[in-house]
Amino acid sequence: SPIHPTTAITIRTLDVYQQSHRVCPRFSIQAQAKMLCALHHLCVAYDIYLELNRRINSHLDKFLGHDMDNWHILNSCPACQYSLIDELPLKFSFLCACDGNNSAKLIDPAIRSGEERPDPHSGMSSIWLTESYVNQFKDKV
Repeated sequence: SPIHPTTAITIRTLDVYQQSHRVCPRFSIQAQAKMLCALHHLCVAYDIYLELNRRINSHLDKFLGHDMDNWHILNSCPACQYSLIDELPLKFSFLCACDGNNSAKLIDPAIRSGEERPDPHSGMSSIWLTESYVNQFKDKV
């Protein structure tokens, strides 16, 4: 990024792109950049935006004591028919949502059309496992 920036992209614009990309992962940063006619500035600004969000969340996690590797496992309530003693039964005890296998269509090149757009970013979060860590278990399945 330049030392003396000449272009600014609002946080709101980056929020809009992030939500658009979550809803439609095939909507690339390049498509957004073409739409805004500022390819290079948008990519740098979005990388900075993601890094700022990561650092803010990291500081919050540390401040709140949520920075242990297994904090999410120890403090989450997975969707698993967990119930409290003396809890009234619910009308629907389990909620299940299916996407018609649409998420698999985004992964399998035999099903989806178009070309793969690799994401060079790494998920720097305690809930993401690195590829090398996961590969340790590839022969144990």
